[in-house]
Amino acid sequence: MTGNRITFFLVAAATLALAGCGGGGGVDTTRQGEREAAVAFVDTAFAREMATVDAYDRVLSLQERTDAPMLRLFRAQDQEHLDALLKAIRGLGGRVDPVKVAGERRALDYKGLKSRADSLALAYEREGRGVAGDLDEVSQLTISWPRSVLASIATNQAQHLVLLRRALGAGPLATIPAPFETGATPAP
Repeated sequence: MTGNRITFFLVAAATLALAGCGGGGGVDTTRQGEREAAVAFVDTAFAREMATVDAYDRVLSLQERTDAPMLRLFRAQDQEHLDALLKAIRGLGGRVDPVKVAGERRALDYKGLKSRADSLALAYEREGRGVAGDLDEVSQLTISWPRSVLASIATNQAQHLVLLRRALGAGPLATIPAPFETGATPAP
């Protein structure tokens, strides 16, 4: 045998030997664990986003005509976020946890909604909570494609915050208060 053939057979034998290792061909538990963790993170984002859509429904029922087009757009975009998060959960082999959704919805407090500013402040709080939560979950996810979904949602919510700051009376420069949006900047 020539040197190339011997090398080929050695590589082939080593490949076959390594293919036989690995615990009997069952489910890759590391990958399964990553998927389960990803489902939990994305499900948390789903519950938070569902509560935000509910908040927009309430805010829109109390809003003046001047803010309604912007708030309807935000609500529609947040509904699209819900759809994307649901697809991500299903793509990871999970299901929505109704207990998380119910908990986020119960946490909403509509008692103080008496004015335009109160309604905008609630929308602002929900969008800021979304940015903060999505960024936290992005940093913990080990599977890349749900990370990109959450990062994209956080980016869109940060845009909402800019316009909500403006609607709440912030001047043009104050609508973008920091070089990194974390969702923690208080409403103006």
